[in-house]
Amino acid sequence: MNDKIIALILFVRLSALGGTIVMVILGAGTVTPHPGIIKILGLIGSGIAFHIYSYLLNDVIDLPIDRNEPRRVNFPLVRGTISTVATLVMALIQIPVAIFLTYLNQGGIPAYVTLMISFVCLGIYNIWGKKAIFPPLTDFVQGLGWGGLGLYGAYLTAGHISTATMVLFAYIVIMILMSNGVHGSVRDLKNDFQCGVRSTAIMFGTRSELDERVQITASLRRYAQLLNLLLVSIALCTLGINWFGYNRMALLWTIGVEIILSMLSLWALHLIARPVQNQGELNSGGMLHLLVVFLMMIVLFIPGMDIALSSLVLLLFLAPLLSHSWFYAGILWGLRKSKLINNE
Repeated sequence: MNDKIIALILFVRLSALGGTIVMVILGAGTVTPHPGIIKILGLIGSGIAFHIYSYLLNDVIDLPIDRNEPRRVNFPLVRGTISTVATLVMALIQIPVAIFLTYLNQGGIPAYVTLMISFVCLGIYNIWGKKAIFPPLTDFVQGLGWGGLGLYGAYLTAGHISTATMVLFAYIVIMILMSNGVHGSVRDLKNDFQCGVRSTAIMFGTRSELDERVQITASLRRYAQLLNLLLVSIALCTLGINWFGYNRMALLWTIGVEIILSMLSLWALHLIARPVQNQGELNSGGMLHLLVVFLMMIVLFIPGMDIALSSLVLLLFLAPLLSHSWFYAGILWGLRKSKLINNE
């Protein structure tokens, strides 16, 4: 693959782009089965703008830390192939871009408000996320920012939100607490500790050893298990009382799939949340776990959307992941742990 293409993929975090767009579209799906092509294009555009803003601003602010991280050695900003000023301008220009797209899609005041709250929350996290005395608080602020995308999608599409929208919002907030506060902080543990960063994993006493092993404390394990149980409870309890009014057949199928995914998430977390783990195993297992909990969210709302919108959501989520080696590492980790393939 061309080096410039690889650099662009790394620069905009293409592998995570689908997840950002899906949050916006799921928000729309909570208020209408199909928003229409024009509205969907507007939602995708706003999602892309928010995604670029969030990741590029983070790259600019965390550049001194990223320069010490071997995994980021090929990132354009770390290599110096693009300047800090240019990256910052590219990040900040996404705010008026998203506002303009909201205007073109005839968004009301609630759409503008939720959009700006999301931008502000991610800005707060990017600036103070690795400096806060209590990191779970800034993780929560970040969760509010991503969760706000779901609210924005609903408001831009229909001018109002629904019960399903609020469930989506709660799920995203907790999922970000898991994604950033647990998996992300454990993945960056060694470099964060050396750079004096205060992350959730470090706050809970988790430490990286010289032989690439990680000492995971009981407090971090309990925190991760609590978050996972909350996500499982949201999915299964919502379906158990049929809060969204799904028809019987769709409800039964969705419950069945959610039970399987819930068990898979608990199994994966159980394997990676052991007192001593290899860093590579943690990264791969964490990737699989995040894939599962994200799929749990998507499956929960699929019966409320038509087949075209459901297919689009799944495509947008899965296709960008194919560009990231960690996606394949996570799948292979799961297959090895389940004894479906040889461990070698």
